[in-house]
Amino acid sequence: MSKQRFKRSKQQRRQRVAAKRKAQRRAPEEPQIVVPEGPLSPGDRINLMIASFGLVLDTKPFAARMVALGVDYLLCGALAMVPIALTVKASGIPEATGIDSMVAGGMPLKHIVLAVAGALLVSCAYYVVIPLTLLPGKTPGKYCTHREVVMQDGSPVTLGALLVRWVVLTFCETISTFASSLFIQFISVLAGSMAGNAYNMFGAIVTAVSAWLVFTRAPERLALHDIAAGTKVRLDR
Repeated sequence: MSKQRFKRSKQQRRQRVAAKRKAQRRAPEEPQIVVPEGPLSPGDRINLMIASFGLVLDTKPFAARMVALGVDYLLCGALAMVPIALTVKASGIPEATGIDSMVAGGMPLKHIVLAVAGALLVSCAYYVVIPLTLLPGKTPGKYCTHREVVMQDGSPVTLGALLVRWVVLTFCETISTFASSLFIQFISVLAGSMAGNAYNMFGAIVTAVSAWLVFTRAPERLALHDIAAGTKVRLDR
């Protein structure tokens, strides 16, 4: 009898834990969209579409973070290509769009180092300076998805935490930023393609683990860069 009671008690505890986790993952009540009275102009329709999309993301934190990641990847990638383009233009190598084509075109190594350093500097400014000054706690991607980065105790994010987040994103979760791909190409130039491929595989695994943590760890949804920096991402309203 005691064994049966113990089994029932253990099963009940598991059921309570499962119910608690399910309640934590349950989406909050969706707020209503205010529709203007009278005929809608094209601008009104666009604003309503954006508001509807934003409300959907407000109730889906994993999707919101993936959208923010995609926006930041594209925007920061475009900015990070500026030092590459300037270096290529100064060197006079035609049709060089990446580190591999720079090497193939005969660009000196010191110029390639400057190009990669410039791209990393732009990436650091995007993920550190913008959230610290222009959009406190937010990259442009997080601004579009109504998310903000704060310390885990809820206080404003610090410079040190933003730097740690950027380092982990760029050099560990290498699929997360465009500058990471340039750095991996640079590693291939310095140490050979095998080293570059190994580093790329490492980054892919770390990124997958981080994404899995965000997907499963409700309600905190801490990625590896959050754990390392002591930060969290929350809804900004």
